Amino acid sequence: MKEWVEQQKREKNLKKTLEKEEDAAYDQQAKEINRMRGMLEDEMNEKRRQMLQSVKETNELIVYPLARPNKKKTRRCIKRFTKSIWSIMK
Repeated sequence: MKEWVEQQKREKNLKKTLEKEEDAAYDQQAKEINRMRGMLEDEMNEKRRQMLQSVKETNELIVYPLARPNKKKTRRCIKRFTKSIWSIMK
């Protein structure tokens, strides 16, 4: 009888230990998933910011020469526009 009680205690302790390990693994996995999600969101926000900035610069490069026709400024704007397009395509 005494051995049976000891066996039950060992099994109960083992079950508790396994549950704790599973909980710890689950918590670690949840932390990693949240960290990855945060990194992806940051990356997406940065790309969105860069795209909006590129659109703004491109719009300025297209509209400025049309609004104020001047050969020198137009050439500069075209060069910046070309450079901007190449940076977007990289």
